[in-house]
This record gives sequence, C-alpha cells and structure tokens, in this order.
Amino acid sequence: MTRRLFCAVLSLALLCGTACAAAEGMEGFEFADEIPQEYMVGVKNGGTTEKFSYTTHDYTGDGAEITKFAVIYLPPEYSAEERYDLLI
Repeated sequence: MTRRLFCAVLSLALLCGTACAAAEGMEGFEFADEIPQEYMVGVKNGGTTEKFSYTTHDYTGDGAEITKFAVIYLPPEYSAEERYDLLI
C-alpha cells in the first residue's frame, strides 16, 4: 500500500511540474489568422487557410454556449470531393 501511495504522489508531482513548465512563458502568445509569408518560402502553391467558427460550451465557467474560431489549412489544389489525411 505504501509503495502505491508513493508512486501516486510521485506521478502527481511530475504531472504538475510538467503542466506548470508548459504554461510558463505563454502569457504573450497570440494565435495567427494566416500562415506567415516566411513559412511559404520554397513552397510552390503553398495552399490556403480558411477561418471558421463553431459553437461549444464554456467548460471552465458556467457552461454557457460560446462561439470559438479556428483556422484550417487546405493543401494546394484542394477538392471537397476528395478524402485527405488529418493532422492535428
């Protein structure tokens, strides 16, 4: 029993330390609405991006319905009739 408790506490401490380290330095982070031009260098017909909105709930607050925005990259010569692999 003591070994299990020790392992649980150690795992929790490592998890908290990792989460705190990941959040550190993110205060001024801004999401871009488009791919920066310097990322397009050397790419022939680099594709496009489309911004869209979707409805979800505020899970950290009162659960109210909110609208969020996302940007999706569409590869060059994208066709809605074709199936593509998904990278998240």
